[in-house]
Amino acid sequence: MMLDKDKIIAELATNYGIILNKEDPLLVAVLLNKIILAEYVNELDQHLAESITNVAIKEDVTEVKLHKLLNDNQIKNRQEIERILNQFTDNLQSRLQLINQPIPPKRKPTSWPAWLISAFLLGLLLGILGVKTLT
Repeated sequence: MMLDKDKIIAELATNYGIILNKEDPLLVAVLLNKIILAEYVNELDQHLAESITNVAIKEDVTEVKLHKLLNDNQIKNRQEIERILNQFTDNLQSRLQLINQPIPPKRKPTSWPAWLISAFLLGLLLGILGVKTLT
């Protein structure tokens, strides 16, 4: 942490027209400022290193939590898909059972004219039989 006094004296003389000698108290102030600044930069470097370490640790923890969350969601999604598939399978099986049941024979619809004719003929027959039995 050497301070190049000759360089500072030359720069002040050339650029600003200020003449200083090597024992000037102003150069001591510059040196003191350089020491304080170096210490401050060192503290900032340490703080930055700690911050980077903390961020890395938090990043690792977050990554673990994210993987667990994704895994949990995959498990839940898989379970929901299995539940839906089972429900669909059960529904399909019950429909197939209904389709595979034997169909009872259909009755022919009754026709009123056939019943009327049958009733008329039965009445006529009874009438004829009844007349013959009376005679």
